Amino acid sequence: MKILITIPCYNEGEKLGKNITKLNEYLSKHLKESYLIDIADNNSKDNTKEIAKGLERRHSTVKYTFVKGQGKGLAIKYSWNNTGKGFDILSFMDADLATDIADFPGLISKITKENYDLVYGSRYHKDANCKRTISRYIVSKGYLALQRIILGLHLSDSQCGFKAIKKEKYNLIKDNFIKEKLPGDKNDMFFDTELLALASLFGLKMCDYPVKWREQKDSSTGIFKLSFLFFRYLFYLRKHINRIREKHATGKRY
Repeated sequence: MKILITIPCYNEGEKLGKNITKLNEYLSKHLKESYLIDIADNNSKDNTKEIAKGLERRHSTVKYTFVKGQGKGLAIKYSWNNTGKGFDILSFMDADLATDIADFPGLISKITKENYDLVYGSRYHKDANCKRTISRYIVSKGYLALQRIILGLHLSDSQCGFKAIKKEKYNLIKDNFIKEKLPGDKNDMFFDTELLALASLFGLKMCDYPVKWREQKDSSTGIFKLSFLFFRYLFYLRKHINRIREKHATGKRY
């Protein structure tokens, strides 16, 4: 069983060396399956490339991938579609390691031992340990409520950057991602929601996994801008999902 762990990053040079070294050392001791950490660089303007290339030279389990353009979703999909060839499980986590890396083996075990197709980290699971500001907590929970109303998605979390999917199942949905992103979403920050919505549409077996998560102080996305984009994006995604349903209206379950 081979696992690809994609780390999308943009201008993360300051923390990248320390975080990837920490992650690699932990996984080498606690993850039974073979793995590769793919640093997917969104055309960073700082020293991210130099740091990542140095890590690649020192560790056989670390790879540097340059992604022309910016956007979390773009980086993950490029990594999964290219570096991911030959892997059994595709996963990603945020470069800031906001989610405790000790939760990763458990996340993977839900696939390898319990045969789930997709597992997503949840900050709001009853067994999770999450610390964040009240304002962002309210916005996050509000977004989940809107997902239920607009998309019919009943998820305990969607935006936590900590997910894994069987490669064979990803291949079923990968051609259905929105080609033209919503204006204002240049960073493709809604990749997580789109992935889960498509997984639900295509009948993948999913579950959440409780994580320990700490909000990073240098979060740069404005909360009011996020709230506005959240609302617009869900309607945009609903239209896209409805078009897919119409396209596959053949009696087969999607």
